[in-house]
Amino acid sequence: MAVFQDLPAELLLRVLELTPAHHRKHDDDDDVDDEAAVHVRATFTRTSLVAGSWRAPSQRLLVSTFKVASQEAVWKRYLKAVSTPGAFPQAPVKHLVLFDAVGHDSADQLALLQRRDIELQELSVCEKLSKLPASHIRLFQELRRLHLDYTIEFDEATQSSTERSLESLSIESTVEELPSFLRPLSTVTPRLTRLELHCWFGSFSNTFVTLLQDIAPQLRSLYLQGCCFGKERREPVFSSSVFDSFFAACTSLSALRLSLVNFSDLHHILALLPSTLALLDTDPPLKELRASERIGLDPFAGAMDYPCMRKLRRWRLTRDKSSYGIHWKGRRAWE
Repeated sequence: MAVFQDLPAELLLRVLELTPAHHRKHDDDDDVDDEAAVHVRATFTRTSLVAGSWRAPSQRLLVSTFKVASQEAVWKRYLKAVSTPGAFPQAPVKHLVLFDAVGHDSADQLALLQRRDIELQELSVCEKLSKLPASHIRLFQELRRLHLDYTIEFDEATQSSTERSLESLSIESTVEELPSFLRPLSTVTPRLTRLELHCWFGSFSNTFVTLLQDIAPQLRSLYLQGCCFGKERREPVFSSSVFDSFFAACTSLSALRLSLVNFSDLHHILALLPSTLALLDTDPPLKELRASERIGLDPFAGAMDYPCMRKLRRWRLTRDKSSYGIHWKGRRAWE
């Protein structure tokens, strides 16, 4: 009689992927939280010791949880390991936070990953990088999640109509243009259903928002963060005419998350959305909320009257524990 260990490798891998811990998601940002990630790694460490046939698929899943920043010592050890031919499996990197600091040249690091056919699943660009060789564009083919504080530039003009695997895109307003491998956006990102727009220091340019309108109809989840610094913090950010066209084009949106978005923007957005929401998560500016309470106004009055709220299943009013309300993992229910 066949036993579990005798299953083909691809079936064994699929069974291990169904481990409950592997699918525990953080309630707010769709990422596995820290506690769950530790449990996942411990689980696959144990399963790799059960039998010889379990070792390779367990270690493959274990490495797939690998999240690291490029200035960390563990990243140096990882690069040293993959630079030795045959000494390291061609396993994906779950999430790389990329810095272009002294002694950590991003182009060289990415070139090494590309030579070893390492799949990069998630990438966060947190500093302005040096221009990358055009040959590196292949490394971004399988990216599923991308966060940009700054754009990614190449030393040669590169543009391709090849479809990407990107599912989630997060952009800071300091980004002036999309990387060339994401243009034209609607053509190369058919799987993109989640968009995050962060306006820490101001709003996006009209030209940039116009580019985003092409993907608005395919979005299922939208996260908007208002300004955190300067006078813009007290002013509407998402009430411009160019954003009006973008919101009106979000015909498939089911989840809307707003952080530090003032109440005038909140009502403006809800009035424009054509689709019915299932989830609304609001983290309003605390000073504005308290000011409304002092003068006896209900800033949420009338919100449920908008057409997009007719089938709402859940409205979370949350407050962040951090100073500026920007970290999802610090959030808790606000009563």
